[in-house]
Amino acid sequence: MGSWFRVLLVAAVAAGLACKGDPGAAGARGEQGPPGDPGVAFATPPLALSGASNATISLTRPMRSNGGGNLLDWRSELPLWANKCGVAPAVSIATADAQEGDTSFEFNVSTPNTAGSCEEYGDLIEIDPTSSYSGQVWAKLVGGAGNFSAGFATYDATKTFIDNRYFIANNVTLTSSTWLQFAGAIGGVGTVNNTFPANARFARPIVNPNINNIGITRVDGFKIFDSARRLPTLYRQGLSVGSQTLPNTDNSCGVAPGSPWTVLTGMSVSFSLSAPTEIELDLAGGMGDRGTRTEGLHCGVRYLIDGVVLGGASADWGHFGWSTNLWQWHGISARRRAMVGAGNHTVTVQARSGLCSTPAGSDTGYCEASSDLALGLFLEVLVP
Repeated sequence: MGSWFRVLLVAAVAAGLACKGDPGAAGARGEQGPPGDPGVAFATPPLALSGASNATISLTRPMRSNGGGNLLDWRSELPLWANKCGVAPAVSIATADAQEGDTSFEFNVSTPNTAGSCEEYGDLIEIDPTSSYSGQVWAKLVGGAGNFSAGFATYDATKTFIDNRYFIANNVTLTSSTWLQFAGAIGGVGTVNNTFPANARFARPIVNPNINNIGITRVDGFKIFDSARRLPTLYRQGLSVGSQTLPNTDNSCGVAPGSPWTVLTGMSVSFSLSAPTEIELDLAGGMGDRGTRTEGLHCGVRYLIDGVVLGGASADWGHFGWSTNLWQWHGISARRRAMVGAGNHTVTVQARSGLCSTPAGSDTGYCEASSDLALGLFLEVLVP
């Protein structure tokens, strides 16, 4: 390549580098486009706008915070209440009397009704009837009379009403001019207030003020919490008769025709389990030596589950035995645990008298169980 050509190429490259990146002259300004849609702002209480243009958003009152996992959207808005039984009361907001925030709801019941005035609040809440929930509410009697209830109105999967379960407050008496707080828990399937109907799938909070009367009641701080911590269910059943004496017609210390295992009348607890569960059994109270003290008397008790004796029982003395020649009443403590399967179960109790002496000429009262609250014997079954 000739030298003259190389000189020409270098000069061309240098000229190109010198011109690269230089800004061009600005073009003429284009025409302005049409204005955009300014839009329209809306606000619902407790939010407010200062005007229609360039408005400022503000709060008309402090916002209530659910907090703590509250499932209920508790707001001071009257349309959230709906009357479901009795005559609808006049509902208003009491801005000068509250337990939380600056407002409470006031119900003025002017017509008495035996069912009360059922007032449901807010939207339906999806529930699992096998789970547990807790609730709490404040209530105050301002004037008049009539008791107060609070809890859940229950609904099935089609959102058809079933019945009311007043697990927070059930027909309680309020104190005039005094705020009282009530709390309770509900869970599992059953027919009482602290359980759900088997087909319940939805629930709505409900209060029932001034039941079968007229008056004014204020309500505040209604809360519903999921997965409430609940104590195990305690079943407690005593005798269905005043007392029961256990027979003994021979001098055998062990089980014999004259000293049989005898079912304690009415001492029976039935329950249902959805899964295999360990339960706890106990006999609380005392057994006595009927009449005067009998030398050589022995008493024994034992548990049966679905008619079968619970394992670990002595053939003669069952799960607990005592003997006496000094005292007429003795405390019982026969705590046991048992693993039982899913389904329906019944726990019963048997007892017996044992006599290690000649019965002839002696006191024939022998071992006695009683339903007396102080001296009686009671079967207790603890189910998680």
